Amino acid sequence: MIQMSQVASLFTIFTHHAKTFRDLVFSLRNSLLKTGVFQHEGIAEEQVVHVINFDVHLNRDAEGRRYIERITECVPRDPDHTDAGSNASSSYSYRHVMEYRNGSYIPMEPLTAKSAKEMCEQMNVKDARDFRSFLTRYWEEDYES
Repeated sequence: MIQMSQVASLFTIFTHHAKTFRDLVFSLRNSLLKTGVFQHEGIAEEQVVHVINFDVHLNRDAEGRRYIERITECVPRDPDHTDAGSNASSSYSYRHVMEYRNGSYIPMEPLTAKSAKEMCEQMNVKDARDFRSFLTRYWEEDYES
């Protein structure tokens, strides 16, 4: 899955049963190490975080209905830039963009400008304009570029 995502696909969809985004990255990283293709944890983790753009985490309520619990964006760390508050040993950070709480979807952290731009590039002009308007409305960020 990691190899396919790196070479020939605009996107790859797969399922996983990790409970948190961090667990998802660790599990995939460890799977790469187990295959023997990678010997260094950091390099294996970098491969994973450059493939996972978003995690759409599903859950099930007490009545058995499935719903999207949260949408998380993976943000690979720029090796040439570290924030004062970031964990320099981690190859990524993440943003919970949207969460389901008390029956409603709540906007949390805004998408990165890079992700918003890349998503708009795959849309027609009207859809991209509407999408940027949606992002601005809920996250009050300037996505107009």
